[in-house]
Amino acid sequence: MRTPSPPDGTYETDPAHLSVYSRAACLYVRRPAGVVFPRGPEDLAWALGFCRHEKQSLTLRGGGSGLAGQTVGRGTVADVSRWMNRILRIDPERREAAVEPGVVCSDLNRAAALHGLRFSPDPSSQDFCTVGGMLANNSKGGRAVRYGTTVDHVRRLRLLLPDGEEAELARGWRRPEDYPHPALRRAAALILASRDRIAARWPRSRTNASGYNLMGCLGPEGRVDLVPLFVWSEGTLGVFLEAAVGLEPIPKGQSTALVQFADVASAAQAVLDLIPLRPSALEIMDNTFLDIARRGLSSIPLPLDDATRCVLILESDGGGAEEAEAGMDALLAAARGAGPA
Repeated sequence: MRTPSPPDGTYETDPAHLSVYSRAACLYVRRPAGVVFPRGPEDLAWALGFCRHEKQSLTLRGGGSGLAGQTVGRGTVADVSRWMNRILRIDPERREAAVEPGVVCSDLNRAAALHGLRFSPDPSSQDFCTVGGMLANNSKGGRAVRYGTTVDHVRRLRLLLPDGEEAELARGWRRPEDYPHPALRRAAALILASRDRIAARWPRSRTNASGYNLMGCLGPEGRVDLVPLFVWSEGTLGVFLEAAVGLEPIPKGQSTALVQFADVASAAQAVLDLIPLRPSALEIMDNTFLDIARRGLSSIPLPLDDATRCVLILESDGGGAEEAEAGMDALLAAARGAGPA
């Protein structure tokens, strides 16, 4: 049987490719039917049509860093990291970058740093995760406490809908009839009709990674923003072709501290006291990680007391060293109230 051929990319079905793409950073193993390497939107449109015809799933893959099995599937896997990895433009005046979905987060930041800017979401996998993947799962990172998650920095999306039509979405509240595609209009109307139910049942937590971000879509009465629906949808609603994301100035001052606690409960209490002071980053490590460091298995030795069972890593930034240090002093004073070890 003749191997299917996308317009400009390649489609592979040999055992080597199928074996490599049956695994990712997760525990799951799913052998795909084929792997497509798209060079542009036409190849992704071809992949979508091919999978529809063959009744296969289409799984988008960037760095393969998803831990929940998002980047493995039994249908066709589309790896956008090989060729759809261009930074299309950086606009320092508007503090904005336009990128293809296969751009690696740290590559974007290196390019933005030449203009004194950065893309603020900083997941631990930033040296190999792609912007497309960050859009799919609304990536966070230690700096999310101050700078927000990926969705907070998305300005525009160009995407491919399940029927093969392209659509562009920009941030902003709109009436359902203002959206350009019938499926988008129906989705917006459905969200509006469920407004009270969504507001009443949405989890009252700072972070929620379950289901679609319906709460983030709700705006003023009669209007919705559908960008948060697609960011965080894990590739189930459309294929990202291009994204325009906002950039932030790189802080000129930064201060970091490690605070030790005798138990997780004390560290959790400290977090509640620290959040109102707006630390620029906040990470927690419990005894699972600390035991690794104590056994000498970590590349970074940590100066830990024997009684320490949990640590908080705090960061404060600002326009200069003095501002960052003043912020850190306030953070440490608040942390002491929770009873560090």
